[in-house]
Amino acid sequence: SVVVLALLAGCHKKTEAPANGSAAVETGSGSAAVATPPPAPTKDVGKALDDALAAKHLAPDAVLERVASPTSAWAVVATKLDDVKNVVAIDVVASRADGVAEVHLAPPTGKASFKSVDSLEAKDLDGNGTDEATLVLHWVRETSIKGEQPGWQLMADEEGHQLYVLGGAPVRVAFTHLISYTSTATTLPEDNTMSKPDDETVTYDWSIAGKPPAVSLKRTKSEVAAKDRVKGTLEPASDPVFAAGSGKDMPLSGL
Repeated sequence: SVVVLALLAGCHKKTEAPANGSAAVETGSGSAAVATPPPAPTKDVGKALDDALAAKHLAPDAVLERVASPTSAWAVVATKLDDVKNVVAIDVVASRADGVAEVHLAPPTGKASFKSVDSLEAKDLDGNGTDEATLVLHWVRETSIKGEQPGWQLMADEEGHQLYVLGGAPVRVAFTHLISYTSTATTLPEDNTMSKPDDETVTYDWSIAGKPPAVSLKRTKSEVAAKDRVKGTLEPASDPVFAAGSGKDMPLSGL
């Protein structure tokens, strides 16, 4: 953030835009205003990220996404695979002027894994001169419920797109919530007469704005099974955002 300390006296002021692209500074016949820029990074954040990744001795394809700004560099790294090479643990490595930090992320409990990185963006959300990151991860989960008869099963396949806001010192998960969720149930074998819930779809549009910033979530689709729901990641009764109705603003603190 650029703080402008203006000591204004007299008249005939004019506004000059500095060549370095910082905020305009007023000058005139009185005292000149002084523009104090944010502190410059104390080291090359990109090189610091490279060094941190090298120290982890990662597989060549372990870095799933990477992004950089003038004052920060971030990488999403697969750190653990299951027996069939699904990603079951992720580290977000952040390099900023205040140092290098890691945040460890896991998919929902049960038979779940990360499928892809939807997006990663670095931005100073609260205007304090230090970048935060927004990250959306796509995960999948399979839940199996045994029926009364031998071999009967109810299978629920869930997919979620999870928003994370990463910030603070040290970097942590400041906020997370589903922005898209689907659940599809099937019964096995064909003669299985177990009651099957309807398919579910819940989606949100999201944005971050304001000072202090807040995550605005607007629900755009809401199809939830009326009965026989399989207990899953989406739990409408206990989710304060879902319970709020069509939308809710969630303040971000400690960034």
